[in-house]
Amino acid sequence: MEVLDGRRLLSTSVRHGHEHNGPINPAEVNVWAPTKVAFIKLGKYLTTAKKGDATKLVQNFLVANSVKLGTTRAAVLTAEVTDRYFDEQSGLTHVYLRQTFNGLPVINSVGNGSVDGSGRLLSAAAGFIRPGAATRALLREVGDPTVSGEEAVGHVAEEMGIVLRKEVSVAQYLGKSIRLSAPGLQAMPMKTNLVYVGRKRAKVELAWRMVAKLEDGSHW
Repeated sequence: MEVLDGRRLLSTSVRHGHEHNGPINPAEVNVWAPTKVAFIKLGKYLTTAKKGDATKLVQNFLVANSVKLGTTRAAVLTAEVTDRYFDEQSGLTHVYLRQTFNGLPVINSVGNGSVDGSGRLLSAAAGFIRPGAATRALLREVGDPTVSGEEAVGHVAEEMGIVLRKEVSVAQYLGKSIRLSAPGLQAMPMKTNLVYVGRKRAKVELAWRMVAKLEDGSHW
């Protein structure tokens, strides 16, 4: 086994509607994921053979089991497909889903399923947030974020102790995401987009998600 390189995953979020004063306390961010429920029968399939698209078959199964998942049918039906691929060795199609609110992804709120060539579901699992009254009220109220993408990147650089050579600026608009120029943090413009972050008691908060490769190549 050969070690290719050493990497360190740096994670943070800057929340909508919260003022930032100094470094962000990781304990304050407190990213939470809903409990994931797995469906599997050793040596058996979860469903009988069915015709149809693999993604739809996985989604239909999760919808039918939404109560067991502790979520709603609507939460499953509005989930987005983040990945799908066919494995030639096993003959299975693997489908990966992520929950959305208002068309934005919910970080760590995901599901998946594996379907064979006859349309039989071998396994499935999901952990989706069940929108509570507080979450539904928040989703009705959220408009433009009070912390811009440029400000969020600046906060991240500050937290990491990085001095930016220039002000953060928009390099390109990409629909629901933007590419920001942040010289000193990353050499090339970095993709930044709005997401929801799950909190306990079925709450979500709006946040900016970004992935950066530091200019010195030391970390992602």
